Amino acid sequence: MENNSVAKKVKFSREFWIANTVELLERAAYYGVFIVITLYLSRILGFSDIEAGIISGIFSGGLYLLPTFSGAYADKIGFKKSLLLAFSLLTIGY
Repeated sequence: MENNSVAKKVKFSREFWIANTVELLERAAYYGVFIVITLYLSRILGFSDIEAGIISGIFSGGLYLLPTFSGAYADKIGFKKSLLLAFSLLTIGY
């Protein structure tokens, strides 16, 4: 057995980098919104701190429960249509 000190360099595909870049940007946008949503609700829209916290909690909870239902719907309509719908909604939302 011979140990090579030089490890093989793994080259990732173009699709890999595109998918990861899109995911990185989407997560940055999500956390950017999530950080300021409570401040926006209380200072700009005039909700009390408790109301803003409740709305923010419902928003966060909904985002964790939504994949259960949207995943089943995506399976029903197919891979390509679900990606088109998802990216269309992300484009409109941000």
